Amino acid sequence: MPNNTIEWGQGAVNNDIGWGKGVSNNNIEWGDIANASPSGDTDLAGGSAYENTYSLNLDGADDRGNAGVLTNLNGLTAFSISLWFKRTTNGDRTTRFLFGNRDANNSYRGTAMSFGRDAPSAYGHTLYVYGTTTSYALFSFPSNYARSINVWHNFIVTIDFTRTDVFKGYWNGGNEVSLPNNNANPSNLASTGNFYIGDDVTSNFRGLMDEFSIFDKALTPQEASDIYNGGVASDISSLSPLHWWRNEEGSGTTVANSGSSSNVLTLENGTGFSTDVP
Repeated sequence: MPNNTIEWGQGAVNNDIGWGKGVSNNNIEWGDIANASPSGDTDLAGGSAYENTYSLNLDGADDRGNAGVLTNLNGLTAFSISLWFKRTTNGDRTTRFLFGNRDANNSYRGTAMSFGRDAPSAYGHTLYVYGTTTSYALFSFPSNYARSINVWHNFIVTIDFTRTDVFKGYWNGGNEVSLPNNNANPSNLASTGNFYIGDDVTSNFRGLMDEFSIFDKALTPQEASDIYNGGVASDISSLSPLHWWRNEEGSGTTVANSGSSSNVLTLENGTGFSTDVP
């Protein structure tokens, strides 16, 4: 095409048609969108970029997070839980509590998962799942999983009471463990006690935890791999978590729920934050 009067080459400077005014004065204010974005990129949705800057720092004595009763888990026939954690000591002779539901009498009323002791012999990492009746299921990760200290690990547990291998667990995006139920078989999940992170009265977790999420479905192997993301926590909003405590507050005593539910995580007994994150 021959010469024209539009002068496309002037799109980055002032010109009669106004193209060059995208980041300066203009009637539609496109420049304001560009200038408001941290990287200068246009963000038409008005959302903020994913950042991970804080984790929970648990002292192994009485630090814990309390999310209250997660009523939208009660009666589920399939669910998944994902957590990132970093142990800071080795040679532990105590099995440490990772998460679970307890009532006012400290009876389990939902899930309960512990990290097996190191010594004198290593134990497996055990998940209990209590149904709305008195029955419960019991599953374990192998004892050699996630033993390294001062390294971030990701555990994902998935339960689907309709499949043969009720339990499927993943360590760091893979290393799948598939197990049938090996105890009295509940048909669904109870969730009638407060949900605690890191606390079981006498065997609390010692180290860091971050990006704790719960789903109302059994995550697939690909989704487990996506969450691990090569060892770097990332935005999982596309997986539609029911609960997702990210710990991005960095101070205070509550952690917002970034999932579709409203339960905040209340930090009790002086639980603090760390800038060490996965």
